[in-house]
Amino acid sequence: MLQLQLGATDSLVCTIAVKPSYFTVDANGMLYYVTASNEISRTDTCGNHTITYSNIANGTPTLIDVGNPLKILAFYKDQQKVVVLDKTMSEIAVLSFNNINGKSYMPSLLCRATGGDHIWLFDEFTQSFVRLDESGNKIAASEPIYQIFEKSEVPLWMVDIQDHLYVYTSGGLIYLFDAYGTPGTTFMLNDAPFSAYRNMFLIKGPTGFSLVNIFTNEVIALPLPATGDVRLQNDLMYYYDGDHINVLQFR
Repeated sequence: MLQLQLGATDSLVCTIAVKPSYFTVDANGMLYYVTASNEISRTDTCGNHTITYSNIANGTPTLIDVGNPLKILAFYKDQQKVVVLDKTMSEIAVLSFNNINGKSYMPSLLCRATGGDHIWLFDEFTQSFVRLDESGNKIAASEPIYQIFEKSEVPLWMVDIQDHLYVYTSGGLIYLFDAYGTPGTTFMLNDAPFSAYRNMFLIKGPTGFSLVNIFTNEVIALPLPATGDVRLQNDLMYYYDGDHINVLQFR
C-alpha cells in the first residue's frame, strides 16, 4: 500500500524556483521542464546542474517523453516532428512526420512504446494508432477508431505500460491495446489521466489529485490543492504550485 508523508515538517525535500509550461521526471529523478522561451531544461532533483536544449524554430514542445533518459523524445505538435535528445540535451535525431520513408502521418498524440525506441502515435489521417521504429518504419497499426470505439469518441491521452497501450477517450473510457494494436479490455474512468505511476494512473478531478488503479478500482487521494500540476517518481512527489516545483517525500 502506498503511503503519503506530507504532514511532517521534513516532508519537503527542496523547492525549485521555475515556472514551466510542462514538466516531467525520469526514473533517475532528473527533472525536465519547458521554459517560457520554449527551451527544454534538464536538472537534478533539487534544481542543480541545469543543461538546456534550445531551438526556437521548433516552437513549443507539447510532450517530453523520458522513458529512456539516453534518448529523450520532444514532440513538437505544431511542427509535426519529434526531436531525439541524448543525456547532454544534444540533438541526435529528428523525425518529421510530413515525410518519413515516403509516408506522411499527422499525430495528435504520441508516446514511447515499452522497450527499445519504438513510438506510438495517433494518426489523424488514418484515424488509427500506429507504432513506428526509431527509423520511422511502421511496425504495427490498429484498425480505425470508428471500428473500435463504442461511440463517437476522441482519443485524449495515451501511455504504453509493459507493452500495452492505454488510450483515454472523450467518452470517459480507457481502451487497452496490445503491442500490435489489437484492442482488448475497456475500463471506465470519470476523470482524465495525465501520467502513470507504477500500475496506477494519476488523475486530476474537481476536488484534487488522485491515483487510480483501473484493475482493482483502488483510489488514493493526494493531499494537494486542486490546482497546479504533479508528477510522481520513485519515493518523491513533484508538485508545481504556479510559482515553484516543490519536491516532497512520497511512498
